[in-house]
Amino acid sequence: MTELSVEKIKLIFKKGMRVELEEMVGESDMPAGLQGIIVGVDDIGNIHVNWGNGRTLSLIYGQDKFKVLGSEK
Repeated sequence: MTELSVEKIKLIFKKGMRVELEEMVGESDMPAGLQGIIVGVDDIGNIHVNWGNGRTLSLIYGQDKFKVLGSEK
C-alpha cells in the first residue's frame, strides 16, 4: 500500500466510527454482523477496532469486508 493510500484511509476511517463486519479473512471466530468501534488507523493502513466480543483485531482495508454504520454516541 502506498503512503498516499494510507493517508486516504486515515481521512476516511476516524476514531469513534462504528463498523459492522461482513467477513474477516482467516478469523472464523469473527462472525458476520459483529459490530465494533474504530480506535485508530496505523501507519500501514490497518484499521484498529474494539469489537463487541471483546477482541481488538484490526481490519485490513481491501481484504476484510465491513461497512460503516456511523459514529459512537
